[in-house]
Amino acid sequence: MSTSQDLAGGSVYFTYDQKTGTVGIDTAASQLPAQLTCHASGSNRFAFTWSP
Repeated sequence: MSTSQDLAGGSVYFTYDQKTGTVGIDTAASQLPAQLTCHASGSNRFAFTWSP
């Protein structure tokens, strides 16, 4: 029996700046569901939050 479930579909695309070594999120190419937000939470780290 599986307890997993899909909440929504979407995609996240990341960018990489070779000069600074920084990873970012390509907001133009990404397609996050309306209930999912993302923000940087440190050096090259991201936090995703689901709000029903």
